Amino acid sequence: ADNEFKKEDIKNSQLPALFHIYGKDEHVGLIERSNRTIKNKTRTIMHATPYKRLPKVMVIGLVMGAVKWLNAFPSRTGIWKTMSPSTIVLGILKPNMKYKQIVFGLHAMVFTGTRNNMTARSVPAVVLNLPNKHGGSYFMSLYSGRRLHSYEWRELPIDKEVVDRVEELSESKKALEMKEGYPICKLVCRKKRDC
Repeated sequence: ADNEFKKEDIKNSQLPALFHIYGKDEHVGLIERSNRTIKNKTRTIMHATPYKRLPKVMVIGLVMGAVKWLNAFPSRTGIWKTMSPSTIVLGILKPNMKYKQIVFGLHAMVFTGTRNNMTARSVPAVVLNLPNKHGGSYFMSLYSGRRLHSYEWRELPIDKEVVDRVEELSESKKALEMKEGYPICKLVCRKKRDC
């Protein structure tokens, strides 16, 4: 809870839950460790991709995928040793590996459905994450940079054109630059005396 609210009202409304009140800039170790775990998972996944920059839609997909997989399996320190956080909170069963799956950052030709005209039925895209238990996936279109969903795709090798297009899409969004799988954060000074 935050000091901005009436502490006693919050405590009384949520009994028997235990609340800790933290100051404005006080760090909470448990939350900091959780954030660090998510950062480590995303860094590990990112390290396996050839991209130097990621558009915002890919960063969101990367983090969502990491959190999804962290929550998909039981934790040794969790409240249940046999049930995952996703099962407890959302009722989602263990991951079903019988469906076709594809890994974040891979290049694929994505089937977008049929229409009774001459438009293309597939789009080149990059994988974002798996959305549901039915085997579909989210992709980022290499044409528009927007997110799209499909149940059918064909994995393709990542070539220089794909890497260049992802970096081109990310440059327009002012994305962080990556070096050896790690984001390069540049110090931004608001006032000259701070630098």
